Amino acid sequence: MKKCVILILTGFILAGCGNSTYDKAMEQGKLALTNEEYEEAIAFFELALEEKPKDEEAKTAYEDLSALQQIEEQAKDSQWDEVIDKAEDLLNKDGVSSSIQKKLEEYISTAKAHKEQHQLVSKEVKKIKEFIEKESYTDAYEMIRTLQDNHEVQEVLPVFSEDIHKMKTDIDEGMLKQKAEKEAEEMRIAEAEEKRKSEAAAAKQKRETAWTTYTNPRFGFQVKYPQGWTLGPEPTNGDGRALYQGDGGEIIASAYNLMPETRPDLTNYETLQTHHGETAYLRVQNDGSSVHFHGCILNDEIVFSLTGFMDAGFYEEYSDVLEQMLLSARSY
Repeated sequence: MKKCVILILTGFILAGCGNSTYDKAMEQGKLALTNEEYEEAIAFFELALEEKPKDEEAKTAYEDLSALQQIEEQAKDSQWDEVIDKAEDLLNKDGVSSSIQKKLEEYISTAKAHKEQHQLVSKEVKKIKEFIEKESYTDAYEMIRTLQDNHEVQEVLPVFSEDIHKMKTDIDEGMLKQKAEKEAEEMRIAEAEEKRKSEAAAAKQKRETAWTTYTNPRFGFQVKYPQGWTLGPEPTNGDGRALYQGDGGEIIASAYNLMPETRPDLTNYETLQTHHGETAYLRVQNDGSSVHFHGCILNDEIVFSLTGFMDAGFYEEYSDVLEQMLLSARSY
């Protein structure tokens, strides 16, 4: 730049200008400063100082422009605190040209905006890292995506590129680990369930049920149930009895008088044929953990009911027994 300035001044001198090199350099330096051509301006003022090393005006202009160049370099390196401090110091100095003042104010405004953006991104990065530590990888990934889509912070994002790359890597590795753990757990549960079903089926196949009969004299019905089941207490009204009370559930055989207002709603019931030629109705409600078993037989006078509330494991083991109990029921 200085060589260019010398060539320009040489042209002026050869053109017959009567002013000295110093005067011409100062004139062109001020003109360049007004036009915000700061590199040319500092070169002109440097040339003027070579002509008059002790000149205060040229020295002040040169020092102010040199400080402006340092601020520009700090801004390129994103040293925003330094930019603000040095720019404010220069603004507080007497005699700074309006052109330089304008540029300093621009640098301060830009630096403050970048600092705010930097603080915002820093907070978001901290939150993302906390989510990663908690293994909330989906939330962490969504926060990164939102951050990268935020147009207001695009200028400061490159500063965090290494952090973002590492966080993405951690998320990918964590999600793969979670997926593998989930698949392993699902496989373990499936294997355990398959084993339980297999053992229940084997037990059911081996079991030869020995039956005994419960007779209800009030309503005149009989129903078979497995020997060894723990019976519940006989109710005082004599309408039936719990044929099983124990681990896994309760099975109750009972009856009541058939009247128009007591006729059961048999919608969604399965129709079966009892061992004695009567029609039985059955409905099983199974939510995977508990089961409601309800079977009934209607005749002209009574409704026989076999009701069970049990866990899914008990039902799986005794479902065939419960159905045989219902089919064994008869009036006498």
